[in-house]
Amino acid sequence: MIDNKNYIIAIALSMAVLISWHFMVNVPEMERQRIAMEERQAAEQILQEQQAAGTADPATGAPTPSQTRPSTDGTNLGVPLPAGTTQPGAAAPAASRDSALGEAARVEITTPEIRGSLSLRG
Repeated sequence: MIDNKNYIIAIALSMAVLISWHFMVNVPEMERQRIAMEERQAAEQILQEQQAAGTADPATGAPTPSQTRPSTDGTNLGVPLPAGTTQPGAAAPAASRDSALGEAARVEITTPEIRGSLSLRG
């Protein structure tokens, strides 16, 4: 009888963990996905309106990436930023490979399997 009691308690606790996980993790994730989908749909609608009005970039039919607003999940939705502003956190243009290699001191590594160098700066 005691074995059955422990078995039933284990099943009940396992179900409690699974149900708690669903409501604490899955439901908020589904809500974030729903909000992201609504944002994407709104951005697509704005883009369609811009294309219909002729205010989108004529070459590509969309605003340039530096003129669009990122969503809460980090994706670029194509929603235009106000005129004269740039996207926050936009990276500067990348340096060429040769100039990047020449910027910091490097240690050459040459083995039979690998050839290259490591930067001594961070």
